[in-house]
Amino acid sequence: MAHLRVARGWLAPLVTLAGLAAGCGVLGGPPQQAPPGGAFATQLAARVVPAMEAVESDPSMRMVCTAKVFGRDPATASSVRDVRVVYAWVACQQVGGTTNEVIPVAVSLADPPAVRSPRDGEDADYDRIFPPDVRDWARRDPSTLGALAPSMPVPQPT
Repeated sequence: MAHLRVARGWLAPLVTLAGLAAGCGVLGGPPQQAPPGGAFATQLAARVVPAMEAVESDPSMRMVCTAKVFGRDPATASSVRDVRVVYAWVACQQVGGTTNEVIPVAVSLADPPAVRSPRDGEDADYDRIFPPDVRDWARRDPSTLGALAPSMPVPQPT
């Protein structure tokens, strides 16, 4: 009978390494894109917000939104002009309203932009809309997004 030998002192680091590998997508799933940061993330969010605010065409239903970008296509893009699709969590509130809706979206930066979001409870929508390297970000519980909704501008009636 063969026995697995692990030298003393190696088990804890080995277990830790396996846990880190699983969290990075090495085991059990695809690795996730690192969300863009800094000015690049701000520039991408600046493209997402007007696309979301334009979804509602009725002026009496005007929305104010904010976005937290978690990915882009292509994943290697490092400037806005190279990005075809932005993946983001958005929080939107109707002007004069009191509740926020927080949803994951894919915004095509075509002219005009196109917004796609999953229907409630439709797992197949997540698979269709979000590629594997951002899907875990899209499936996150919005409560883990911290200051996204509170960072929204306060909508004023017009």
